[in-house]
Amino acid sequence: MRVYSVTEARQKLAEVLDAAKTEDVLIRRRGGESFVLSLQRRSGSPFDVQGISGLGISIDEIVDVVREGRKQPWLDLSRFDKSKPKLKPKLKPKTRLTKAKSK
Repeated sequence: MRVYSVTEARQKLAEVLDAAKTEDVLIRRRGGESFVLSLQRRSGSPFDVQGISGLGISIDEIVDVVREGRKQPWLDLSRFDKSKPKLKPKLKPKTRLTKAKSK
């Protein structure tokens, strides 16, 4: 077991964490308090997650949430609605440019 003071542990944190991978590390304070640092091994796969069946959410509710998240408020799709009559843009009358007569 390696022993560090709080100051040493703070200065050499990477070294302390590497040491804790293989053995317990003891960190001591001035007042006499001691702390043990050790590697916590995870059992199982990180992909072992709780399913949605226990959450009380239906598939339709999940689909609604996904669709709501995909909405783009800045995109107005009403212009593609075929039931609404299309308005023709007003065009400005054409003006003819005439050449100025030179004297």
